[in-house]
Amino acid sequence: MYPPPALRQEACRCFHVSPVDATSTRGVLMPRPLNGSKGTNGVRGTLKASVDASRVVLFAPPRLTLASGSVNVFRGIVQALARNGMVDVIFDLSQCAYVDSAGIGELVSAFVYCRMSEGSFSLNKASKKIHDLLTITKLFTVFSHFEIDYSRHPVFEISPEDLSAVQVALKTTESGSTIVFLTAREGRIRLLPGRMPGLYTVHVGTGPEREVIVAAPYVIADITRTYLQEEIEEFEYLVNSPNCSEPAIQKFLESHPKFLLGHQYESLHPHVILERGDEGPLIPDFLLQPFGKRFCDVLDLKLPSTQIVVGRRNRERFSATIAEASAQLRQYRDYFEDPHRRDSVLKQYGVTAYRPHLAVVVGRKIEIEDEILYKQIQDGTSSVEVITYEDLLTRAKKFLLF
Repeated sequence: MYPPPALRQEACRCFHVSPVDATSTRGVLMPRPLNGSKGTNGVRGTLKASVDASRVVLFAPPRLTLASGSVNVFRGIVQALARNGMVDVIFDLSQCAYVDSAGIGELVSAFVYCRMSEGSFSLNKASKKIHDLLTITKLFTVFSHFEIDYSRHPVFEISPEDLSAVQVALKTTESGSTIVFLTAREGRIRLLPGRMPGLYTVHVGTGPEREVIVAAPYVIADITRTYLQEEIEEFEYLVNSPNCSEPAIQKFLESHPKFLLGHQYESLHPHVILERGDEGPLIPDFLLQPFGKRFCDVLDLKLPSTQIVVGRRNRERFSATIAEASAQLRQYRDYFEDPHRRDSVLKQYGVTAYRPHLAVVVGRKIEIEDEILYKQIQDGTSSVEVITYEDLLTRAKKFLLF
């Protein structure tokens, strides 16, 4: 089967060859099927792959060249995918530094082959060098281009002979919904979201007749303290809302404790009441229990809209809100100096504190870019750590699961 006339003419125009040359089996534009019933005879090698909804994502090697053999592997995999009904392909070039003329020819062949199969072939994250090469060869407008970050997608290897991993991955994602697991934790049945970090081929048994199966392990987000994109977006929306309130933030963080726990704390305890008799109780927003330690740290919440630093240039200082929060936190710290109070809190809540680390979460971000100047300002409240909501979100995004 040859490309339809319209596609063939477009490819000819881009390569400056005649239609007669293009329809010949000797032309570089023709998809070159491999011999054999499977179409994989003589092709050895693999490419990394992933899936994006119903599309297969292939990751280009560092060099897509005839000499390296990667051109033949790429061609074999594209054709094998098409023969198995996987005709929507995205070719990620983010790690590819060089493409020779044979590689360019195979990109066009893959485009034509997928289109002939009523699918699509697109490029993703082409470097400036490859972008310029496609422009010079007048091929840039032929392909659709994306700038999608696939660095967090599960990655596996496929070859022209073995597409089992990508077939399993497509089946697990075809519903488009999050995978959840029924788990038993702390005496309760819970539904927890999970993510498949990769697919692996496992050899069962020994000898030439050993069975090969595809394994798809899952990571449960709540257990690993990784984050879902929806959680981060919800928190981001909350702190940027003009109607944001401290109780709303408190409620969110109680429901999503990992934003405060990170990998330092084991558990958090909201609104522990510190009784003081006639003076009235103190109620810190959170006590945070570190891993492997007896005593908790103390954290308070203030609004994201709070200005952190005030004053004219060279006279910057923390705002009155920060000063008040620091004074309040020091009251909590002093409360636990009394051993009877420590024991009382321990009996009632099962946790206590002694000379805790003090922190306040406040403001969206620090307005001062000069780190030295900011450290000088911090000297006035060195006993209290100032954490911004931007800091919490930045940390969460580093541990984004999906």
